[in-house]
Amino acid sequence: MGIQQERGVRREAPLPTGASGSAGAAPGRLVHVAGGILLVAAVAAASIPARAAITMTIDRKFPVGKFCPLESRAAAGANLSFVATATSLPITFSANNFHGANFNSLHLDDISLQLKSVFDANSLHVTPTYGDCYNTSPPPGQATGGMNNAPSYDFNAPSTPELSLDIFNTNAGSWTGSHLTFDGTQSAPIDPGTDGTPNTTGGSLALGASGDGNVVVSATKTVTGFTVGQTYVVFGWWKIQETDPLTITIGTPCSDPDGDGYVDCTTCGAIAGQTCGGDCAPNNAHCNVNCTDADGDGWCATTDCNEASPTCTNNCAADADTDGTPDCRDGCIDADRDGYGTPGGAVNTCLGADCAPANPYCTTSCTDADGDGRCAGIDCNDANPAVGNDLPEFNDWLDQQCPGNVGYGVTDEISGTSGFVAPSKTVFSWPVQSGATSYLAVRSSSPTFPPGCLQSTVATPNWTGATANPPAGTVYYFMSRALAPRKGSFGQRSNGAERAAICGLETACGNSLDDDADGSTDCADADCTGTAPCRVSSFTFTDTIGDDITTTALYSFFQNNQALSTDYIFFQMVESPSRTVAWCSLNAAFYRTNYLTYSPTSSPPTPITSGNWNKWRKAPITGNAWQGPDTSAHDNTFGDNCFGSYTWCSEQFPTEPKNAVFPDRTNDCEAYDFATGFCGVVSGSGWQVTIRIAPTRLAACGF
Repeated sequence: MGIQQERGVRREAPLPTGASGSAGAAPGRLVHVAGGILLVAAVAAASIPARAAITMTIDRKFPVGKFCPLESRAAAGANLSFVATATSLPITFSANNFHGANFNSLHLDDISLQLKSVFDANSLHVTPTYGDCYNTSPPPGQATGGMNNAPSYDFNAPSTPELSLDIFNTNAGSWTGSHLTFDGTQSAPIDPGTDGTPNTTGGSLALGASGDGNVVVSATKTVTGFTVGQTYVVFGWWKIQETDPLTITIGTPCSDPDGDGYVDCTTCGAIAGQTCGGDCAPNNAHCNVNCTDADGDGWCATTDCNEASPTCTNNCAADADTDGTPDCRDGCIDADRDGYGTPGGAVNTCLGADCAPANPYCTTSCTDADGDGRCAGIDCNDANPAVGNDLPEFNDWLDQQCPGNVGYGVTDEISGTSGFVAPSKTVFSWPVQSGATSYLAVRSSSPTFPPGCLQSTVATPNWTGATANPPAGTVYYFMSRALAPRKGSFGQRSNGAERAAICGLETACGNSLDDDADGSTDCADADCTGTAPCRVSSFTFTDTIGDDITTTALYSFFQNNQALSTDYIFFQMVESPSRTVAWCSLNAAFYRTNYLTYSPTSSPPTPITSGNWNKWRKAPITGNAWQGPDTSAHDNTFGDNCFGSYTWCSEQFPTEPKNAVFPDRTNDCEAYDFATGFCGVVSGSGWQVTIRIAPTRLAACGF
């Protein structure tokens, strides 16, 4: 009688022609064990045809981390017996290596095969300390529990001639498996019939390791000496961390070349993870019970998510770049929308591979010299981290944007969208500008913002003082700008031009026009004070016998204030009522850059000479009047080549001035005149030192 297995259902195939159930033969039966199935067949030797192997599935119902005997009691619905169909049979134990994300750590020990009559005669009461095998409470994921005091088998008895016995005391014996190893640290009892604390075997079979991943693990041994038609019992001890079942296959285990879990069990037995029923394409994991492949993509009807699209196979929903087009039908998977990415399932529309898929400002090159997130080939200034494509505006008197960007050409405007969004829809608000400490908000009933606007200075980027609704039939218009520490722009009009006059204020301060018609133009107008075109950055201190400035004070000044090649720099020392030495020069960027680069270093180049741009000087030798322009190059030394870390021996004119600043000194000269060889400490008076940077000579140098 051939037997086919289904969970919870008994199905018996008809006897082959000429076969008969002779005396002593028992019908094949399918026993449903609590949470698992044990398949047992008993037939007469004369009626055994070639057929599929026998498969048993056993659920774990014992404590985690403990060896327990295989359940064999009929009262528990179990039966580990089978009828031999050949004199030599492979025996296979198998299970999943992982249960979800958890490693099962399956171990086997004390595996024996013997006649059922021998097994029944030597079944023992539970081995001491193993009385809780099995739990009566249902394990997680199972509907029923087990029975306590599961019996073992006494393979030490003299009347137990086992066909096969493995206790794994030193190695894995004849058992084989791709994920099988001998484990000498874990074992089951070697004397299950002994009262008291039992001894252990000294080792066990370990099926799988955590590093093997989510695979099916198995151990197989071919046992010889069976008598066809005799009933035998397979027995052993096992341990598993999770509640996954153990599968025992008596006979040839099924091969699954494509690993899809579907097998033909006509002449073999399923192991863990396999489903009987046949595989229409044994070498294609994407085709199993139905080989219809309408779109010819190698994925068949039961596995293909879209049989009408050859580019969509196992996942029709994935949309890695969230553009609304599934990846399998996307021409370019482009998360940052820069045109560069990975080809999808459709015709490739990518401009090329993307070196930074999440950064639209790095495409074919990910070299970012200034670290602003904008890479070479895209960044308009890869030497300045404060300038780059679409950078938000800082409060720093510098235009952060690149040509073509919104906001390019104006300075310190509010980046982003302003409106009635947060903190409430009745409050006008705008994005925070980094570095800004206060803002000017204005409201007008005209889009041109003529004089007479409602204005307010606020410390946070929202204006709670203008919540009233406009009169019926009218409209209110709002704008804002940074006010301190640097006065920002109100931004650009739709034609790209900077807003020149807002609410009676001159706001375009570098166009050489009197935009507010008050008689003052650009920086001569008080409205322009503090704007980028009229910026003035000053560093001043009085040199006394104490520590007047920190070592890095001048470094911080230059670091926090920009200086362009078109800006002017002024360096003056008032040594006494009768002696003032000063110089003024174009190209403030030269002095700032070299001081920041070389003053902290121990071996800067020496000397560094200025160029042929305009310079002026004022000293007693010039009658204390400004003299110039002088286009000669003069020496500048920094750091150790001057007088120590962070020192600067500035623009050394013939005779004088020869001004120097020594911030690293603590109780003597922090300002020094190389023309006289004196400082304030030596001369007995405090010297006033001023360094100033501005866009115009008048603002920087005073003339």
